[in-house]
Amino acid sequence: DERATLGVHRALALLTQAETEQAAHPDVQKATQMQKLVLPEHRQIAVEWLIEVAWDWQLESTVVYRGAQYLDHYLSAYSVGALSKFQMLAISSLRTALKHSSKLAERERARLPYKHWAEVTDGACTEAEVRSTCTKLERLLQQHHRSHPSTKQRLRYLWYRLYDAGYVKQEQVYAYMLASFLLHLSLLDTGLSAITPTLLAAAALSLSLEVFGLEPWPQPLQDHCIYTQQEMQEVQGKLRKVQEELPAKQLRALWVHSYSYIGTNPIQQPAYTHLQLIVSSCCKMRHIDSSGNLMAAGGSGGLDMATATGLPVTAAAVAAVTGPLDGAVVLSLAPGAVAPVAPVGRVTRAAAANLQQRQQQQQQQHHCQQQQQHDHQAAAQRAGATLSA
Repeated sequence: DERATLGVHRALALLTQAETEQAAHPDVQKATQMQKLVLPEHRQIAVEWLIEVAWDWQLESTVVYRGAQYLDHYLSAYSVGALSKFQMLAISSLRTALKHSSKLAERERARLPYKHWAEVTDGACTEAEVRSTCTKLERLLQQHHRSHPSTKQRLRYLWYRLYDAGYVKQEQVYAYMLASFLLHLSLLDTGLSAITPTLLAAAALSLSLEVFGLEPWPQPLQDHCIYTQQEMQEVQGKLRKVQEELPAKQLRALWVHSYSYIGTNPIQQPAYTHLQLIVSSCCKMRHIDSSGNLMAAGGSGGLDMATATGLPVTAAAVAAVTGPLDGAVVLSLAPGAVAPVAPVGRVTRAAAANLQQRQQQQQQQHHCQQQQQHDHQAAAQRAGATLSA
């Protein structure tokens, strides 16, 4: 009876947690409907840039997730009147998220002055504009928005539950890393950004465990999630889709560059090689077994690396014995792989300039579409006047 009562209390607590997350989570669908100028493509470009800024400045890894949440809260409450101001809104959201972090390292506190956030946009906005936008965000965000957990925080929590229960070992951290990468990808997709943190984190972790030949839905995950396996599988399908279809070249380049040094332990090499192949370019996430052998798409029967990854046979043979791949190796092996980025400290201003260029191109396309629509309406009015005459 005591065990049953404990189970009921845990289920009620998880249900309350799910409802609280849903209430505090940004309404991404409303944001998409409200915005006339800011399209999902613009949001994707801006959030990928925010990840670069956070990475370049070595901000605590959960900050960019909260920054994306704050950006979506703003987009669901206010219409952006000019696309040229969207970059200012994005960087202000990240700055506000950093300010709300519970513990700041010295290097993070040094970044709080508004001038740094204006400078990183490469002239897209002024210090006063960043200050004003941050003040507007502060007024918008309620306490339950600020205390709302990020997806990365929920991933950490679930991973430690698995570790404490003995389902994963310290050397299997590559499964956690793949889940983290999938969550980074999810930030760029409006559909996945609409999913509450615990469900998205659990789905990413479960999928990562499956990819590396571990039990995908172990009891500790079930004990700390209220969701059904069907709900998990639906989210996993969306995660697989963004991995296979979303280029995310800047994000993938960051991962390839930053994690090219790991996996020196020969026992871990197959897993880290597999991780690097996944993050380097759009591809299907094939599974490997506990021995590090790649499996067929259906999950049965061994498969050589060339067949499983789509690499040339000679390149696959090199990949099979070299362990983790650095940026140059990935570029030479994987079709469509991205070039390694510059070391930390050299990417942010270039990324800001690239963001502005892409925004200007999108804005020009939008103006052309408006002009064509106006010309079409004018022609229709002239035709109607001629018929009336």
